[in-house]
Amino acid sequence: MMMKKISADEILQRGIELMKEKKFEEAKNKFERITQCDNAQYLRAQRYLIGIYIRNEQWIEVIKASEWILENHCSGISKEEVEEIQFKLGCSYFSIERWKDAVDIFRSIKEHDCKFYDAVRIVLANAYIKLNQTQEAVGLLLQVSGDSQWLFDDARNRLGSLCLQKGLGMQAIKVFKSVSNTDHILYRSARMNLGFLYFRSNQKSKAIKILQKISKENDADIFDKLYIVAIFEDNGLYKEAVQCCEDVLNAAKGDSDICAAVKYILVEFLAKREVWKDESLRQKVNGLIENIISFMPQFDKDEAFLHHANQLATGKMHLINNNFTKAEDLFKNQENVSYHDSTCFLELARLLGKIGPEKVEGIKWNLIEFLGIIDKIEDKLLCAQNMNCYDNDVLDASLENFKEAGSEDIKLEDFEFAEYHGYEYKFAHYSRCETAFKLIGKPQTGSPSAFRLGSVGNVNDPKEGVVLGQYLGKCCKLASDIFIDNEPYATFVGCFTFNHDSLNQFRLYGKENNQEASGVSLVFLSDFFGRDNRAMHINNPVRVDDQDHKLKDEDDEANEIPKILEFSMNTRGDKANADKPIKYNLYRCIYIDPETGYLSLARRDKATFYQECANSMNSENLDSIREMAEARWENYSKIIERKENGIRDLMEKLVRLIDEIYEDGANAKESVNKFMRIGLLKLQYLVKHAAYQEEQECRMIYVTGWKDEKIRSDYKLKTIYVECDGSVVEHLDGIYLSPGAKDAKDHFRVLLRDTEIKIRESRNPFRHR
Repeated sequence: MMMKKISADEILQRGIELMKEKKFEEAKNKFERITQCDNAQYLRAQRYLIGIYIRNEQWIEVIKASEWILENHCSGISKEEVEEIQFKLGCSYFSIERWKDAVDIFRSIKEHDCKFYDAVRIVLANAYIKLNQTQEAVGLLLQVSGDSQWLFDDARNRLGSLCLQKGLGMQAIKVFKSVSNTDHILYRSARMNLGFLYFRSNQKSKAIKILQKISKENDADIFDKLYIVAIFEDNGLYKEAVQCCEDVLNAAKGDSDICAAVKYILVEFLAKREVWKDESLRQKVNGLIENIISFMPQFDKDEAFLHHANQLATGKMHLINNNFTKAEDLFKNQENVSYHDSTCFLELARLLGKIGPEKVEGIKWNLIEFLGIIDKIEDKLLCAQNMNCYDNDVLDASLENFKEAGSEDIKLEDFEFAEYHGYEYKFAHYSRCETAFKLIGKPQTGSPSAFRLGSVGNVNDPKEGVVLGQYLGKCCKLASDIFIDNEPYATFVGCFTFNHDSLNQFRLYGKENNQEASGVSLVFLSDFFGRDNRAMHINNPVRVDDQDHKLKDEDDEANEIPKILEFSMNTRGDKANADKPIKYNLYRCIYIDPETGYLSLARRDKATFYQECANSMNSENLDSIREMAEARWENYSKIIERKENGIRDLMEKLVRLIDEIYEDGANAKESVNKFMRIGLLKLQYLVKHAAYQEEQECRMIYVTGWKDEKIRSDYKLKTIYVECDGSVVEHLDGIYLSPGAKDAKDHFRVLLRDTEIKIRESRNPFRHR
């Protein structure tokens, strides 16, 4: 007996029924059985499949189905359906980083009669932001109407976040104040950012009032409350921070994930001596520590970063409670995940175990504060545009003359982005042509070489690594030869500069056959580097998801708007991210003359502002170029001056602490020296002699032990190195050819023919002999 052939109509109907039952995978299998032979049913199946592919984040499949419909069947479906498919296609382009394609498809959606055009404006603005077309993005976000309060508030929150990243503090306050729907989570987010900004602008009472109100709301997200804890801690409001932590733990009722989050944040401000001076606060803190330790979950050891963070945080708690042996046990065997952090605290615990009881309390807090100051210096040296985050120095400079924003309309001209983002977001690496060819990759040889961080033993500065010791040796009791023996430690650096077309650096670096000015300058965009100043710093680079976006799980049903893009940063270094590239942050160097105490930070030269303005204005009017360049230079100089003053203040505190530590640790001087050597190691290779200031250098840096499996060696080339993950070509903005490398121009053109990377000849005059 022959079985009846199932028709395309029946398959389609069964797929629709499975969709209603939320059996999406089974529905997908049904829809995919329908072929193009059944034209009408195939069209309907593809439209359903687009929704399923989006749910599964199968962006390529969404693109294939959407493009097929738009190319073949626009006349057979309604205008509204076409617009929805275009929207989903644009979101898919966005998700695979095809920003220009996303812009093109979003712009093809016409505003007239489009019921969800405000949602289009928001995602189109996000694509413009990715393309660094900030003014276009701002204009779109300001056009989002108040017809949908949720979308209006969403646009204002995004605009406020953009202002934070760009260092426009006053504008950010004005934007966040315009978010008005008190019944929505977006309002709470805006208020938290306002609280943060009021603290930065010395409006402390306003900030506390806003943040305390949110922290006491029963329906407030627990992780929002933990963000408030961090803000309170950063501003020295320890009682408020502890109370907020206590409220979170009570609300969490033993939830292991919440307890873990509280623990990591709690440790940050438990390590402050001020917390322990107040007896009532001391009792509360002790109760919180015991509470967390008693039911802290044991993380899966395959998730190395989480397991390490758990061990390190617990060890710090034992350290604070003077359980040095327990702390030491927990700090051991963590080097594989974060060598420097673990080794610092291991040496700290060992040192405290050798100090007599009468001195231990004072030296403990000095040692902990010492490491905290090192972290603060590291944060200030971070090149801010490495990350999707804000720079406090830039915000503070913009809020110097704080004046409460009025209720007048927010206008596009309020958002001129000739500011910090335009100052530091490209960094040059000088190299030989042959090395550049290898990094780009030759068609004949296959895969390109990875970018390498080289051992500090290969750098050209004979005083490399000793300047910090010499400087501190003159200011305090630290032995000036403290860094001479670094046998247990391995340090690797990748060198960059703010100066993209420097004759001096062309003469010094990248020389072919020892001939001056014969190399190239590879100009990297900031996304080649790390993007998170806390989770991913010198001693703990982690894996980063370059596609830092996902689709919302639910539609905005009230407005019948298709799913729109939300953003998230995934910085966990666990097995879920095993295929993500490891990236290293970039830090500006400190230049010091140990003989005179002179100190300055690496920065751009003034001449580069003139050159940049001439390029961007495409004008020969020297007065116009000068006016714009001087304005930018003045603003930039204010920010760098603020950073320099901050570094000087922190170095003075470091000097005071070092003297006190040596005084209290007089009976264990060898152990103190050992702690100092590892504690200062992060800064050792970020401090250079002032004679090299012209280089204006920035560095990626990795501190580890010699057992680290990332370390590679090539005895023939006399090199020891670690490799960076990720493609160099994908992060290149351009290449400058030195006067002696002009004959390589056509070779680079061939290698880069499928890219938009610009190849420029150096403007510097130089005669080869």
